[in-house]
Parts: sequence; structure tokens; C-alpha cells
Amino acid sequence: KKSTLEDIDAIIGADICFWDEMVKPLLKLIDKAVDCGVKRVMIADPQRSPFFALAEKCKKRYGAELVEWRSEAYPRISGSILVIDKR
Repeated sequence: KKSTLEDIDAIIGADICFWDEMVKPLLKLIDKAVDCGVKRVMIADPQRSPFFALAEKCKKRYGAELVEWRSEAYPRISGSILVIDKR
């Protein structure tokens, strides 16, 4: 049976890794996505500790990188984007 991720080029998420309990299921989703040939996974977060735990695992497994972002407009906010690029 064909996986539902085989025809997907990119997965983008934001503000989804806010509890420690979210790290394992998100890593499982990322593993499945990479196994199915998804070319890019990007997850944005306001820099919470569970997000950094996920990012560290993805750095080791997939050579992921963290890109910091900042908004100078009101309200001034910042965060990081986890990027896994398999292109």
C-alpha cells in the first residue's frame, strides 16, 4: 500500500513542539517523511526546550540546521526554524 507521504515535497509546521511529550511523535513523523522521500521539513518555534530537544535529534539523524528569525514589527517576536533539507 502506498504511503500518504510519498507524493509530498515539503512539510511545514509552526508552534507544534510545545510539550516534552510532542518530541517523540514529531520525530516519528519526520522519520517517516524522510523515509518516504519528502524533500524538506521545516518547523518554526518560539524557542522552547522541547523544540530544541527535537532539533538536536534531527541534527544528529539528518544534518538539520536551525535558522533564527526575528520580527522587528510590533509585536517584536523571535524564534527558530528547524530545517531538514534532503534535496
